[in-house]
Amino acid sequence: MSEYYFVFCSFDFEWFAKSLNKIISSEFASRALSLIWKQDKCFDYATILFNYLYPKVKDEFKYHFDFASYFGLGFHQEFKNDEKVLKWAENMSNDISSEKIIYLSKIVAETTKKTVSEYFSFLINKGISVEIFKELHDEPQITTYSGSHVPQIEKRIGFWNDILNGIENKIKSREIVCYINERVQRLKNSIEETKIEENLREY
Repeated sequence: MSEYYFVFCSFDFEWFAKSLNKIISSEFASRALSLIWKQDKCFDYATILFNYLYPKVKDEFKYHFDFASYFGLGFHQEFKNDEKVLKWAENMSNDISSEKIIYLSKIVAETTKKTVSEYFSFLINKGISVEIFKELHDEPQITTYSGSHVPQIEKRIGFWNDILNGIENKIKSREIVCYINERVQRLKNSIEETKIEENLREY
């Protein structure tokens, strides 16, 4: 369905915006939009989709909760599009004081940790406030792992350190730097506690 959907859109670009109300309300929405990043005009499609969904997030919970899934990422992602998603999100982040940034982060969070850390560093370098930064989404909507939780904690530490390494002026961004350092320290402290808990569960 997704291939045919964008074939129709390629003949009449304006039809994409006109069709969204019907597509989004259908059970095939995520599938229909799953190839959005493969299109030549993917930035235009993504922007139209974002501007269609964003006004609805405060009134309808499903749009808030499923926001990122409509962009063909996460479990719906059929091929990697991290570079395109990052570039588009950066282009959309002109107003870093807007709550829209939080929803852009929901979308970027469905890509790799490397992409998310680059986006966060980008926002910090643009001067995002610590208040909005704390509300950004850094985890995909659905995460799975097996085995010890310790490697996951270590990955989280690496993720936050990557963001720190991407900050151009740590003095100017000292509030966010302090916040990240506190998160890293809490994660480090939790490693030993997690090891003890996991060892106890084995007996």
